[in-house]
Amino acid sequence: MKAVDPDLLLAASYPSQRLFDLVGKEIAFVCPHHYTPHFADHEREMNNLVNMLRSTPNCDHIRLGITEWSFTAGDWGNGRARLQSLYSGLYSAQYFNLMMRHSDYVVLACRSNISNSFEGGTIMTKPGAVMTTPFYHTTKLYADHFLPVPLTVESSPPGVDTFACASEDGKTVSLFLVNTNRHPVDVRFDFGDGKDTLRFQSGAMVIDTKNRGQLEIINHWTAPDRITTVPLESLPTTLPRYSTTAIVIGDK
Repeated sequence: MKAVDPDLLLAASYPSQRLFDLVGKEIAFVCPHHYTPHFADHEREMNNLVNMLRSTPNCDHIRLGITEWSFTAGDWGNGRARLQSLYSGLYSAQYFNLMMRHSDYVVLACRSNISNSFEGGTIMTKPGAVMTTPFYHTTKLYADHFLPVPLTVESSPPGVDTFACASEDGKTVSLFLVNTNRHPVDVRFDFGDGKDTLRFQSGAMVIDTKNRGQLEIINHWTAPDRITTVPLESLPTTLPRYSTTAIVIGDK
């Protein structure tokens, strides 16, 4: 194939050390599928893959294309319905943070699925109507607020998964905070050298508007906006339980 088109980029599934040893120099992407409710497994596998690529000769050019991901691939009944829940939105926010922490290697990712798909869709449809899911709101929150330069977060409260990124000129910073606790968490922000010049610009939260503290809450046709995105008017001092927050700060 490369004899016909030298610019062809090859992607391989089922990444392993043996794959890298045999054909690593020939491939451009490895494409794992991540389906597990155990978030630590995702993190462990991604760390292992990155370490293999860095340590295997002729493989440091390979990047990760996660061509399918979710926390389940085939549960039915209540397990399948959980794909529509607040849990799905929170889990996905953590996964976004994980991918962005490895953004030097993760170059594409495809959540499964886009619509309907036996409750697995990002949006749900019926004749004459469209309903957005918690995962939809989480995805849009990240799409609306992410910036291209990853930053280091020195500390974060227990149970709060945090990621930070900046604009190319360093004048704007976005923070993403995922509170996986069943209780609110008080937060205080220290922006280091920039604390005297950086000010709140905008932000939003994905929350259960009734604040019931239940991960299994879903949007449904009689309450399509139960879990939704609400704007922030100022820098928050408390993260609601089971919430995802995006904050943008910049030069005053």
